[in-house]
Amino acid sequence: MSTVHCDFLVVGGGLGGLTAAYVLATAGHTVVLIDRSLPEANRSLGGFTRFSGAKFSLLPAGQGLAPVAGGVEKLHDAIHEVLDFCELGDHPAVGSRDLLDDQPIGTEANIRAYQSIVLTPQQVERLVERISIKVGDLVRVIDAEIDDLRRGSSHWVAFVGGEELVKGRVAVFCGGRMGGTLLRRAGATPQEGKGIDLGVRLEFVERESVRPLRDRGPDAKILIGPTRTFCLNYPGTIFRYAFRDITIPGGIVADPSERNANFGVLTRVQGKDERLDRVLQCLRSMPPTDYETAHLLTGAPFQEKMAILESAYGHEVVGHLNKFAETLGELGLVDWTSEHRVHFPLLDWHWDTFAVGHSHRTSQPNLFVAGDAAGHARGLLQAGVSGWLAAREALADASV
Repeated sequence: MSTVHCDFLVVGGGLGGLTAAYVLATAGHTVVLIDRSLPEANRSLGGFTRFSGAKFSLLPAGQGLAPVAGGVEKLHDAIHEVLDFCELGDHPAVGSRDLLDDQPIGTEANIRAYQSIVLTPQQVERLVERISIKVGDLVRVIDAEIDDLRRGSSHWVAFVGGEELVKGRVAVFCGGRMGGTLLRRAGATPQEGKGIDLGVRLEFVERESVRPLRDRGPDAKILIGPTRTFCLNYPGTIFRYAFRDITIPGGIVADPSERNANFGVLTRVQGKDERLDRVLQCLRSMPPTDYETAHLLTGAPFQEKMAILESAYGHEVVGHLNKFAETLGELGLVDWTSEHRVHFPLLDWHWDTFAVGHSHRTSQPNLFVAGDAAGHARGLLQAGVSGWLAAREALADASV
């Protein structure tokens, strides 16, 4: 196997990796993009873009990227550049157009409404095909799974099967939240990040049961203290994905014929490592079916899940979740008397993040990180913007 040489090595072919590769290549540099394509995606680029909710949420979503971009105005410009790259610049956005700051709703809750570009799964599929072709015309794409990333005297070296595959003077990692092991091997130091979010994903058999919440916007956020709604999919379907020794419920936008809807309720706490250890120890001590099973319920929220919630999350977190759910009912945003399921455990920001300060740099020279592994913001559009900004930082900082 002969080693491929380039200026920039991009790891990961999701939306962040595609935008980063495009920015680097159009700046006149040689770029190699390495991606192990997903079998579910027919071995094509795009990563989890097809399975990430089909919503491109605009500001104030993703404001965590503002300090990285150099301010809200520059972040706004970057967002529009990414939307143009995705050929979504003229696509209509839906949601509240006049609610840009948190506003009170009821006596204790606030609402943060976002405008979002909401696509069908078929539209997302076509989008990924378009931008994959656009990037593939500019960079060399290698379908492979990296098993090691090491820093040499003047290059970053990607290894596959124990052999050198690509040498790049600069590496930009866009491999998502599961790339922590690879980045640790590369010598990057995990950062403190945002803490961890603990909660549940709620699935309603009839999406009309949460229509008042959906009417607040396609990705409206209700907030009470540290607790919030998360990732409303209307209509939506549930899937479970593996994390360490457990599985976590995810939700995505579904075809309009789907009757169900789902959304998350999360409480943010500090002490990520300790909190995560508690959850894992709790769930490892029982058969997976004990926490994965979600029976149909009506009436008060959580019910059968209350004991396991207390064991895994603790009394304080469960108190926040329960009060929040009750308030959603009191505000008429959710009808708890309708049939629903409680999916557990919902965890967010549970992965390692590696970006240092307000940047996409890591603790290692000429190694940049974008998307979930950076830890600035979450969301489909935010992944693309993060890749875009990371590439710009790499161009400005690296000696290539």
